[in-house]
Amino acid sequence: MSALLLIALLQATPDAGAERLQTVAVMHSAMHAMVSLQPYVASPEVFRDPANKEAIATSLLLLTKVKHRFAAPGRQDPATEALAGLFGGHVERARGEFTSGDTEAARAHLRSISALCFACHTRDAVPKDFEDAGKRVEALSLPPLRKAEFFATTRQFDRAAAAWNVGLAVAPKLEADWFEQASALRQYVAVLVRVKDDRQATLAMLTRQAARKDLPLFFHRTLEQWRLEAREWSDDPFVAGTATAAALFAKAKTMVEASGLAKRALSDEGRFVSMLRATGYLHAALEKEPRAIWRGEALYLLGVATAATLDPLLWELDSLYLEACVREKPHSAIARHCVERMYDRAWFAWSGSGGTNIPTDVAQLLGELRQLAK
Repeated sequence: MSALLLIALLQATPDAGAERLQTVAVMHSAMHAMVSLQPYVASPEVFRDPANKEAIATSLLLLTKVKHRFAAPGRQDPATEALAGLFGGHVERARGEFTSGDTEAARAHLRSISALCFACHTRDAVPKDFEDAGKRVEALSLPPLRKAEFFATTRQFDRAAAAWNVGLAVAPKLEADWFEQASALRQYVAVLVRVKDDRQATLAMLTRQAARKDLPLFFHRTLEQWRLEAREWSDDPFVAGTATAAALFAKAKTMVEASGLAKRALSDEGRFVSMLRATGYLHAALEKEPRAIWRGEALYLLGVATAATLDPLLWELDSLYLEACVREKPHSAIARHCVERMYDRAWFAWSGSGGTNIPTDVAQLLGELRQLAK
């Protein structure tokens, strides 16, 4: 991964016009810094070249100064602020590492940030793509899949789709190429399902990819599961775009319960498409009715469903929803459900051949939330 972007989500506010203007300014500032960094981040040799130190340092400084903007209290996605903090932390660490001369660590942090950007920018459907008037991303000399990722993290989804189609049509030569294509395909599916809400395009793309003769066995099985879920979606009469908040919540609840994911700590890669749909419906429902009586249960369902859609770099995102559930609905049955889910996931995440070793800070947080849920 080589893309990075400020997590700046424009949502409804009391002064929406002023908020939009400020957000556009934020986006353009971040865009300038990102495009400037891309040629350096793409190559370890170029990134550590002393001749490029000043240009890289300037772009990193700009990213640290750009502030995230959020909706009014009670309206934003409860995980957005936490993700923004993760983004800011990565940028600060990258800048500190670069300043101290640890260019490899700095470059690694910058390359990993794209997962945070993509997670925020594909939460739900968007009315239009971000407009890169100068077409600066297209001018970068990046391979198709890297360019697609960068388009997607900057909310240029139609351009990303075109680049994915080019990159995924190339037969991999090395094992590493297959893992890169698998990661790209996950992103492409997420955009088609959550951002575009396009069942026919999702089914067509997955059918095309599943028909490839050069697929490794492990990937063919996964693709076939995704294709079957896309087929079920194409036959589903439910239309999310015109549904009420209550209908979106009810549909997502039915899907999550049918998946059986709440009964096990291990996520199910085969449920990727249906859980993308469920999380998209839940985000849309909460956006329409942020103070709905079912908000706590929606957060719980997001915690369960998100585990099946996570990028490996965002393994803790599902816990952010569950924690928000407990803090927003303390001393309730749904809060206790959320805490138990967090315990199950923590046990799974921190257990291995050497036994279970949950970090002290994680254990303390779980203890605090258990008391809060009682």
